[in-house]
Amino acid sequence: MIDGSIKQAIAKAVEYAHPFYAYRLPGSDNVIFRAEGNAADALEVFVVHPFAVDAPSRIINGNMSADEFIDAEININNDIITASNSTATKEEYIEIINSTVARIKSGAMQKAVISNTKIIDNRLSSEQWADAFAELCIKYPNAFVSFFYSKSTGFWIGATPEVLVNATGTVFTTMALAGTKLSNPPSEWGKKEIEEHRFVCTYIENILNESNIKFECTPVFTKNAGHIDHLCKQYTCKCREFSGIKSLLETLHPTPALCGLPFSESYNFINFTEKHDRRLYCGYIGPMVDGFSMNIFVNLRCIQFDRKHICLYAGGGITCDSIPENEWIEIENKMNTTLKIINKL
Repeated sequence: MIDGSIKQAIAKAVEYAHPFYAYRLPGSDNVIFRAEGNAADALEVFVVHPFAVDAPSRIINGNMSADEFIDAEININNDIITASNSTATKEEYIEIINSTVARIKSGAMQKAVISNTKIIDNRLSSEQWADAFAELCIKYPNAFVSFFYSKSTGFWIGATPEVLVNATGTVFTTMALAGTKLSNPPSEWGKKEIEEHRFVCTYIENILNESNIKFECTPVFTKNAGHIDHLCKQYTCKCREFSGIKSLLETLHPTPALCGLPFSESYNFINFTEKHDRRLYCGYIGPMVDGFSMNIFVNLRCIQFDRKHICLYAGGGITCDSIPENEWIEIENKMNTTLKIINKL
């Protein structure tokens, strides 16, 4: 259950479009809210990085608590980045998947992650958006649930299952998360999903080995994310110093679970082929205390919104074994995971 003052603070931040962040770590009941103020820089900051590798990270510096923010006098901001984006129809998306599979079969790529958007009207009040965050925390206890706004990013809310880098001191964890199927009815993992996940494991292990970082890993297991499942493998590693983990974070992004293999070919193919701008979708987000800790997650199962529109994002890994109709169903299932929360309010 989220504290009433935090919900009130979130609603006020949405109403006034004031820079803030709120999050709940996986497996925790503790919700953090911080809003930007005039005080000295806070120890903890919220890091936001787009999918685009050459784009700079944005930092939300929250130095006001929920109670302080509720009592603060602030001005309303009506200049909000639009959430409206291009989207592909089912026919267009299937055509894109067909061309992606053909490109893979030609030998140019091994895998590419192709995404799409869904645009709907925003009929939610500021208070209902605060309720949506609270509902995500309840519905997805093992996800990283986040809600944030800055002038350079606009409003984003979501619940992601994927860790990019979690670190305390010089010890950190990361994961290979890929492959998707419905949780019910129960079914075995298919060849396509197993191969898709193997690509991500190999990529991460190669980077760790090339960086001379020793690691331990779990066996591959099924990780649930609402009504869908993913294949997952977790890695525990140690760096000599915290700055090395920050460098590794930049090296890992974006993994084949977000982009494809080889990196340059799939990255360029995505930017040329997808109809929309990914913006923060498949980027990374999370709190960081420089020199001590970070909890950085891939920005999946997310929504961007403005006063008029809501934009949902979802994608799927494409290999030579992909069936276009199934890929369309997969991204619809992913977007519906979050859309059900909105429709409930």
